[in-house]
Amino acid sequence: MRMSSVIASALACAVVTIGVAKLGGGVLGGAAAGVFLAIESNSIFFGTELRVFAVVMLLAAIVCWSWSEVRIGNGRVAGPVMMLAIWLAALIQPMSLGVLLWPVIGEGTKRALKLSRERRARIAPRAALLGLAAALLLGLAAALLLGWFAWDLAGRVWWVAWQHRDQWQAVGAVRSGQQLLRIWPWGWILVAPVIAAWACERLIGQRKMPPAATAVDAGDGVVCFGTSRGGVRLWGPPAAVAVGATLFYWSVSASGLAAIFHRRYLIAALPLLAWAGGAAVGQVGFSLAKLWRLGDGDVAERRFSTAVIGGLWAWALVAVWPLLQHGIPLSARLRGEDWRGVAAHLRASSEPDAVIWLSPGLIETERCLASGRPEDLAYLAYPLRGPYRLEGVEVISLRPAGIAAPLRQSLTSGEAWYAVVRVPRLFAEKWGAFVVEQAKPRTLQFEFAEFGGVQVLRFAPR
Repeated sequence: MRMSSVIASALACAVVTIGVAKLGGGVLGGAAAGVFLAIESNSIFFGTELRVFAVVMLLAAIVCWSWSEVRIGNGRVAGPVMMLAIWLAALIQPMSLGVLLWPVIGEGTKRALKLSRERRARIAPRAALLGLAAALLLGLAAALLLGWFAWDLAGRVWWVAWQHRDQWQAVGAVRSGQQLLRIWPWGWILVAPVIAAWACERLIGQRKMPPAATAVDAGDGVVCFGTSRGGVRLWGPPAAVAVGATLFYWSVSASGLAAIFHRRYLIAALPLLAWAGGAAVGQVGFSLAKLWRLGDGDVAERRFSTAVIGGLWAWALVAVWPLLQHGIPLSARLRGEDWRGVAAHLRASSEPDAVIWLSPGLIETERCLASGRPEDLAYLAYPLRGPYRLEGVEVISLRPAGIAAPLRQSLTSGEAWYAVVRVPRLFAEKWGAFVVEQAKPRTLQFEFAEFGGVQVLRFAPR
C-alpha cells in the first residue's frame, strides 16, 4: 500500500542526484545529494507513509532543479515546470507553500526590478509604470484563476483544517529554541559540506587554473568532480530558502498564530537541504581537482572520484545498517512502528472476547471522536481493524475525560483488557499509571510490551 510513496521518494532522490550533477556539482555532488536525501531519517519516515509527503518531496526536488535552471537563464521550459510543480504541491499540501513560494517571490522581485530599470532607460517613466502595472494585473489574474481552481478542488478541506488548527498544538507547537536545532540534521547535511566548500574555495579556489585541469571547467557535460558553474550559486539559494522557511515556520508557531513547526509541514525543505549539501560537496571536488591538476579525462581523477563515491555509499550503508537487521519487521525498521507485531501479540495473548483500546495518535483523533460518525471511528480503528481484522477494538482518547466511560465498563466486566497507544514508551508508562490511579478504589495492575513507537498495555483487576 505504501509502494506509491516509496517510488515517489526514490524519484525525489533521483531528481536531486541528476539535477546537481548536470548543473555543476558533478557526479560527486549529485551522488552526495541523492545519498543525503535517501538516508535522512525524516525522508525515510515520510517517504514510506501512505500520505502525500513523498509526492511533496518529489515536487520540491523538481522545483529546486527548475529554479536552478531559471537562475542560469534556462527558464523557457523550467519556469512553467517550476510553477506547475508548486501549484500541484500546494494543491495536495497547502503548507508546502511556506517553502516553495520563496523561489517565486525571489525571482519575481529580481525580474521586476530588472524590467523596471530597463524600461526607465528606454522609455518614459509613465509608460514604464503602465507596462509594469499591466504585467502585474495579468499575473494577478492568472494567480486568481489558479487559486479559484485549487479552492474548488480542495479549498473546502483546507478551510476545515484551518478551523481546527488548535489540534495542531499536539505536534507543531514551539516550546524552546532548541527545536530549531533538532528539526533537521543540520550538521552533516548542510553545515559540514558548506564549511568544507568555503574552506576549499578560500584555500584553493584563488589558485590559477592549471592547463591540465581545464577539462574540469569546460563544456556542459557531467564530470566526475564539480565545475565552476556550481559553487555557491548552485547551493546558496536552496540553502537560504530551506533555512529561511524553517525560521519562518518557527516564528509563526512561536507567535501563537498557528502551530505549524513540524517536519510534516516543512517536508518540502528537505530536498532543498539535500541539494545544497550535495552541491557543496561538488564544489569541494572541483577545488580538489584544481589542486591536484586533474582533468576530466585523467585516469587518476576517475579512480579517485570512484573511490570517494564508493566511500559515500559505504557511509550510507553504515547509516542505514540498523534498518537492515534480520529479525525486525520491515515496518518497524523503516518507521519504528511494528503494527504487525502488535496484532500478533494481541492474538497470541488476549482472550477471544477481550476489549482492546486503541489510540492511533493522529492529529485528527479528537475531532473524529467528537463527530461520532461511524466512518470517522472506522478510520481511527483502521490500524488494527483494517489489515489485521482484530475484534473488540474501541477507539479512545488519552485525555482523562476520554477514558472515564471505557474504564467504568472494563472495571464492571472484571476481565483483563488491552490498550494500544501510539506514543513514546515513557509517556505510555505514565499514562498506564494514571489509569491505575483513576481505577481506585479498585486495584489494577498493568503489563507493558513495546513495539517500536507503538506500546501495548495489559490491564488486569487484582
